Amino acid sequence: MSQSVPGPFFTTATPTDHVHEEETSNAGYFKSLSENDIYSFFEIDNTSEWIKNGKHKRIALQFPDSLLPYSERVTRLIENKIRDSEAPDDIKKTFVLADTSYRSCCVDEVAAAHADCTALVHFGEACHSAPTDKIDVKFVLGNMPTFIDEFEAQLKKVVAQLSSENIIVLMDSCFAHEQNQIFDIIKDIVPPTRHVSCANLPSEKSLKEHRENVYLGREIPSHLRENLPADLIFCGFPNSPLLPVWLLSYPSCVTVTHYNPIEKTIQHE
Repeated sequence: MSQSVPGPFFTTATPTDHVHEEETSNAGYFKSLSENDIYSFFEIDNTSEWIKNGKHKRIALQFPDSLLPYSERVTRLIENKIRDSEAPDDIKKTFVLADTSYRSCCVDEVAAAHADCTALVHFGEACHSAPTDKIDVKFVLGNMPTFIDEFEAQLKKVVAQLSSENIIVLMDSCFAHEQNQIFDIIKDIVPPTRHVSCANLPSEKSLKEHRENVYLGREIPSHLRENLPADLIFCGFPNSPLLPVWLLSYPSCVTVTHYNPIEKTIQHE
């Protein structure tokens, strides 16, 4: 059967498109992160260790519009972590990238190069549309609070409406840390004859060796590559830009079950 994996996603967006992006973003869901939430969401400790272990001196921090209000706080936390008290002359400098050349899901190597940066930390959703060979990149997707118990209860209300043999799990990146638990819950609830697979966030190895199977920042399950009908279970924001683009790319997804982790609601279409 013919394969229909879309090619890399490139954009013809102009700076004026950022106005539309801001209007349709999920910025409102990130307005009330506590101090502990900021440490967890932005992976302050892991990011700082990555910078120190790479011995980087000039580091770009790329924020999407929805997370830009936290840029000053995150920058100060990281700079405090990477400062070497035993070598005060060993200065490490960070640069905040915003209003980037393309969409915020794309790594802006050009802007980082203008600041002579040797490393870039990319916060938020990442499309992985092109290799990032010219600079060291760390992707920090974000970690929103857990929602496992509520998801199980809501899924049981609509599970009888799932009609396909194949079930695909897709998640907004900041909820993806729950993906293994979501997968287990679905496997326990649906009949054993159903085949459940996930549109996984790609590993570094997958990006290097199997980039042709990565689209919109996800590894494409074999069912979709073979155009087999599938029920899509999506966990993400109600106005997530990922869902409509995904459905346009993969019309073999015949039904959509959308769980909103913020409102704890589920909708089946």
